[in-house]
Amino acid sequence: MTELDRDGDPPSIAHATPEAFRQALTARIASTASSESLHIPELHRQFAYSRFLYRVFASADSECSDSRGPRNRHMDSR
Repeated sequence: MTELDRDGDPPSIAHATPEAFRQALTARIASTASSESLHIPELHRQFAYSRFLYRVFASADSECSDSRGPRNRHMDSR
């Protein structure tokens, strides 16, 4: 099992290039797919979807923590 950081997230790893990240991700997905009898494209979709949701809710959390409430770009500044 992967060790988690203090926020409960897996530790982040910096990759030199986007291609290096994709290769590392594909290798990890291939390993998981073979050990759990899953398809690689499905795991890629699950990863992308989970990252998308993380970004959406992380953004929503930061807006909600603002004491003035969420900002609406169509309204005058507060």
